[in-house]
Amino acid sequence: MRKGLLGRIFGMADARGGESASVGAFGKHPAWNDHIEDIGLDSERLVLAKRSIYIEGIGGNIDSGAWDGLEQSARVDGFDHTLLWSFENEWLLGRMWSSSDGKGRTKYPMSIVAHARHVPVEAATDAIAIIENAEAKCKATSDRQAVIDALGAARAAFRELAAKDRDEAPHRADLSPLITSSDLGPELVGLERVFYQIHRDMSAYLKGTDAEGTTSRIKSVDLRPQHIRVPACIEGTLPSLLAWRDLLGELLDAACPILVIRRGASQWIDIIIGAPGVAQFFCLRAGTSAVPPATVVPYTIDPELSGRVRRWAADRGAH
Repeated sequence: MRKGLLGRIFGMADARGGESASVGAFGKHPAWNDHIEDIGLDSERLVLAKRSIYIEGIGGNIDSGAWDGLEQSARVDGFDHTLLWSFENEWLLGRMWSSSDGKGRTKYPMSIVAHARHVPVEAATDAIAIIENAEAKCKATSDRQAVIDALGAARAAFRELAAKDRDEAPHRADLSPLITSSDLGPELVGLERVFYQIHRDMSAYLKGTDAEGTTSRIKSVDLRPQHIRVPACIEGTLPSLLAWRDLLGELLDAACPILVIRRGASQWIDIIIGAPGVAQFFCLRAGTSAVPPATVVPYTIDPELSGRVRRWAADRGAH
């Protein structure tokens, strides 16, 4: 029943029909004197990405002065983010970087985002190169048609990639490199703190049973969006995003949206669960002194949860 509820809330019939894969762009670019017109936003998920991340998330934090109100030492200037936003049977992959419009205004970034339906998320490993190539072309030009052409080429390449035949065997990620990372601290203490925050704040999104088959203890359904910051643990940007996405995917209902974001080569990843609001995107320009990773928060961990985390980790190759 709960899966049906989450599916009804977060599922989206793509009213525009269209392709099973596409690439769109939004934001600021010197070839336009203001926000660029919609380019390639031919799916409802891409429209959602622009509205949720750009208009409401970034725009809301700019308009409220939330980032300007941070001490300089707590604020990270500019944008240089890679994001992976997964839904049931579909995902978005994007790059967002500092840019300006033709009048030199620099508060807003530019973004290129790919959307795929019924395409294994492993295809993101090849898709990121397509997006980064288009990003490089957009950065190198002030010509509007050159930007449009670069995005058109990226869309064609991504659709060709998405159409490739792949092994349909169920994917199970190798989480051992993440779990055994020294960034999680000794004796799995960091992982325990991550699990604690997930179970405390995201109980309505958890699977009906946990990894050991125990019924989840849900007293009420609270579907407010939630944010957690975690160590990157893995060096490469996309591998680290996929690893944390897969870890959350083992714990949360399949219909729950999972947005994972990494800024450049930063040592942290931001994870947003549910339908994000303005507050959840505050993390984009907040350093760790403003938003510390869950792994450094001295939570008091119940022995029962500690035991479950350790058994879960051992089942996935952590010793």
